[in-house]
Order: sequence, then structure tokens, then C-alpha cells
Amino acid sequence: MTGTRKGPCFCLQKDYIPARILVGEILYNGVRADFLRKRGQNMTGDLTSDKEKMARERRKRKQLERVRQVERAKQRLRRGVFGGFLVLILGIGLFRWQQNRRAEEAWQDYEAENYLSGDNQAADGQTASDPKVRAEYLNKLQALASSDERYQTILDQAEEYPDNVLRMVCQNEETLNFAVDYPEKKDSEPASTVGDVTKGVVPLLIQWDRRWGYALYGSSTIVAVSGCGPTCIAMVACGLTGRNDITPAKVASYSANNGFLTESRDTSWDLMTYGAEEYGITGTELGLDEAAMANQLAAGHPIIASMGAGDFTSTGHFIVLTGYANGSFTVNDPNSLVRSGETWSFERLKNQIVNLWYYTVL
Repeated sequence: MTGTRKGPCFCLQKDYIPARILVGEILYNGVRADFLRKRGQNMTGDLTSDKEKMARERRKRKQLERVRQVERAKQRLRRGVFGGFLVLILGIGLFRWQQNRRAEEAWQDYEAENYLSGDNQAADGQTASDPKVRAEYLNKLQALASSDERYQTILDQAEEYPDNVLRMVCQNEETLNFAVDYPEKKDSEPASTVGDVTKGVVPLLIQWDRRWGYALYGSSTIVAVSGCGPTCIAMVACGLTGRNDITPAKVASYSANNGFLTESRDTSWDLMTYGAEEYGITGTELGLDEAAMANQLAAGHPIIASMGAGDFTSTGHFIVLTGYANGSFTVNDPNSLVRSGETWSFERLKNQIVNLWYYTVL
């Protein structure tokens, strides 16, 4: 029997759903939605937290990598500085070795060109004649004789002259009077003093001065020809100590007798340091720096310079730097009065200087 019950709350129909089920279903759906919402929030929070953790880890890794990079850079820098220091030391050593070798080779070339072997000595202590070299010198003197009769005087007595004296006068006109007097004065006794000396003033002494230029320097040359080193030591020692008995001839004799004159007949650099102490002065090496050189001279410390090829020599030579003013140096060149009367800029000198020593009193 079907029918409809009258009233406000109930209807009998075929698809009737009880109210309690509807209520339950609503409650279930609400709870479920709330659960899902909370769960979604939790999941979102977890994801956010994971992302933050990952970001922090990345930052930490980046910071650690930066620290490692800094440490690696420091290590590379330390290795670079140490390596650069070693290279600098080796470079300085190599540079000095090359300088010494060039100077030695220059002197050897000079000796090979102008002298015979050491066992071929003339009776007067000079090196025996090389016919080819001697002929060149005589030909040059013959060409010069037309302008100055003193050259003819030398030619008229050519047999009295060793090759090295002929070479000297061919290359340096200032030595002409010395050379003319050579046959007469070659055996004369050298002077015992250099004359008047003022302490603190470096006197100009010339290696071919007749007072000592004829004196032997070793067994195969004379002070006039090869005595620039001893003459420079004599100048500096007399100027610093005020003594006037330190002559080029005496220094040359000391140098030859104490191993400072080499087999190739040039003066060893050791005379500039160890040998100088014999005369109450000490030599200290000085770098090639204009300000440093000027400062030493201003302090009253004369400087001896070993010179290479250029204005002062074609092979090797020693000069004394005596002062510095208005950007130029004054020099005492033991082989030239002319050059000693000139002033010289650092730019002009620097490429000719091989080594420097400044001097003080012991």
C-alpha cells in the first residue's frame, strides 16, 4: 500500500533518504574537508621547511666553497711569492755572473788581440813583439806623423817601444809626451809621493804621469798602460786618509805581489774591496741607482766604477766618481785629463757602468 503521510516532516516516497543519514553524511564531509585542509597545510609547511633547509644547505655549501677558494688563492699567492723570490735571487745571481763573464771575456779578447803568450817575454819585462800587430801600430803612427812631429820621434826610435806602449799612444793622444820620453825614462824610479793632498778631496792622478807611469805592473805591462785600477785606489785612499805616499806605482806593486793582477794582465775586482783595506779604506758594492750614488757622494764617499765599452774604453777601465751636482757626475779618469774635466749625466754613464763600489775610512 502506498500513500503519503501528511505532516510537516515526513514524506513517503520511493527515493526517500532518512534525515539521519543526510546529517551523518554532512558531518562526515565536513570532518573530511577539515582533515584534508589541515593535512594540506601541514604538507605545505613541510614543503616550505624542506625548501628552506635546502636553501640553507646551498648557502652553506657556497660559503664553504668560497672559503676553499680563498684558501686555494692564498696558497697560490704564497707559492707565487716564494717562487718569485727564488726567481729574483737566481736572476740577480745570473745577472752578476754574466756581468763578470762579459768583463772577463772583454779583457781576454783585448789580450788575445794585442799580446803574445805569457812565456814569450822581452828582456825589459814587456811582452815581445807581434809583427802583424806592431806593423798596424807603426802604420798608424806614420799617418799621424804628418800632423805632429812627436809621432815621428817615436817612429825614429820604434825599436825601443813595446807593442802595448805603441798601442797606448795610437789610441790616446794625451799620452804622446809620455811616450816620447819612454826610451829615456822607462827605467827611472817612481816618485815616493803624489804631492800635496787635502784630506776629504780626491786628487786627480793620471796613470801615465811620468812620476810613476813607467813603473812595471807585474812582469809584462806598466802602470801607464794597465794601471787604471791601482791609480783609482791611490786617488781614493789619498783623498780619504789625507796621506800622500799612496802612489799608483806602490798600489800596482802591492796588487801584482798579492794576486790582484790576473794572468791576463788586468786588475781583479778584489783589489777594489780586499786590496783597498791595505791602505786604510774599505770598498762596498753599490747598486746602479742615481739617487743612491748621489747620496754616497754627498756623504763624502767617493765611488770607483768599473766601466765597459763606451766613452772611456773599448774594453774595460776603472774611473772615480767624485761628486754630483745639477744632475751630473764629476769624474777622475786616470787615463784622460780631458774626460776628467767634463761632467757626465747618469743617462750617459748607466749603460757603460759594469760595477760600483763606494769607499769609507776603516
